[in-house]
Amino acid sequence: MVQRRYDFDMLRVFCTGSIFLFHCFCIFAASDFFIANPQQSIVLYVLVYLMLVWMLPVFFIISGRVTYYSLGSDNITGLLKSRFLRYMVPFIFGVLFLSPIIIYLSRVFHHEYNGSLLSFYINSYFHGLYGFGGNFSFLGNHLFYLLYLFFFTAFFLLVIRLNPWKGGQLRIHDWLTLFQKPGAIFLLSIPIILTTELNFIDPTVFGRAGTGGWNIFSHFLFFAYGLLFSFDHRFDNIIDRHWKISAIIAVPLLAMYAWLLTDIPYYDAVASWLKAILLGLAGFTTVLAIFGFAHQKISKPVKNITTFNKGVMPFYIIHFPIVIIFGFFVTQLNLGLIPKLAMVIGLSFVSTLTLYLIIKRFRVLRFLFGMKVTWKRNAEGEI
Repeated sequence: MVQRRYDFDMLRVFCTGSIFLFHCFCIFAASDFFIANPQQSIVLYVLVYLMLVWMLPVFFIISGRVTYYSLGSDNITGLLKSRFLRYMVPFIFGVLFLSPIIIYLSRVFHHEYNGSLLSFYINSYFHGLYGFGGNFSFLGNHLFYLLYLFFFTAFFLLVIRLNPWKGGQLRIHDWLTLFQKPGAIFLLSIPIILTTELNFIDPTVFGRAGTGGWNIFSHFLFFAYGLLFSFDHRFDNIIDRHWKISAIIAVPLLAMYAWLLTDIPYYDAVASWLKAILLGLAGFTTVLAIFGFAHQKISKPVKNITTFNKGVMPFYIIHFPIVIIFGFFVTQLNLGLIPKLAMVIGLSFVSTLTLYLIIKRFRVLRFLFGMKVTWKRNAEGEI
């Protein structure tokens, strides 16, 4: 039986809170965001891009590790079913009922639509794909994480079912022998760098490749690394030995990446490989530092962390449309940037938390927002 990893619980809560703040910051840092404040902040611009370096990689590595550990308590078919209910049901619900709110407010804010939300939903939302001239958010905006995660999990389970290799455990042992050498773990950043180059290709070539600061191939690699790190507890020892040097390496890399973001156009062809190298190395070393620090310093239960962890999924799903709603109205007020930012953060957090408290009380809502639900009747006949 796998012992509960309280460091993973803490990282989930921390990353969810960070993503909430990230979306609030984007309103005041990105002029091409869904809702954009007239006054923008270069400090927040740099901050949001530095947050993108590590937030989703941490999420995908945790998801990979939890997926591997789940194999010990469920069969492949049962695990795939449970993951569909946990990931795809809220994804589909979000695409149909949450994303329309986001796209509608964005179109109205940018004077691209003039009409009611109901009229937009019936007549315009399902026309064309968002990002390609249309309105239908086929990736669900921030919910693409759930879509990717389901298909990554399904692919991994299919590989296990087909079992195309023999002696796989021996190869893992060989990898362990390699990665136990000082610094060898950093070789895993090379595939990340190679896939990250897609982020910086001019979007007029085949559209924007990046989602959440990375692209689907980079996300898959982080998920796969989560699986790899779970094969043997010695990978945790390797990460523990390298987290401090990873942090030391990450700091100047993040500083250089921030400088490139502010000094060179994002899709500059000449600097694209330099950006990919910096982002790949900075992302991987930052993630190693975060996981090593958490494993060393947060290995024991933290008060209420398990309770908070149960609310991560619904909080993640519902927070973004709430942020956009308040951002739509607050940015039109005659106030300074800091008061507006404080209002968006405060109002959005209280509203999201309130909605979560409502969601967790009703089984249907728990089901739609990816929470565990018990439908069977108990001994007293209650459902």
